[in-house]
Amino acid sequence: DFRRESLKLVQNEVMLDVIAAYVGTLREAGAVTIARENVALLQRQLEESSARFAVREITLADVQQVETRLALGKTGLLEAQARLGEVQARFYRAVGLPPGELAPPEPLTMPVATLAEAYSLADSNSPLVRAAQARIFFSFPR
Repeated sequence: DFRRESLKLVQNEVMLDVIAAYVGTLREAGAVTIARENVALLQRQLEESSARFAVREITLADVQQVETRLALGKTGLLEAQARLGEVQARFYRAVGLPPGELAPPEPLTMPVATLAEAYSLADSNSPLVRAAQARIFFSFPR
């Protein structure tokens, strides 16, 4: 019993690692997309500001402010790409394959309605709890 429950515990940990890597990859890919769109928008703003500066509608300080925001946006994009690389590596370690195209997960359905029911379900089905119970059972002489 103890070995079987310990194995289930390891299986649950592996599954949790895979799910975390999957969802993390989706999240960080979305962050890269947003950062990339932000850089494109700031690049257009810089072009417009430069054109307006050429006809003296705005000051050099205004153009420099947009340049600064663009530089910060590019930094944010690099950071988002680095985080994506990290979670993709975590995905590869957990699954054994690169992520490729990932579909969003299905919405979760809760098997319980209350916190008390959740605790009860966890107590009765948790491999960690069951392994501990089996260890206690076999620890005492009969």
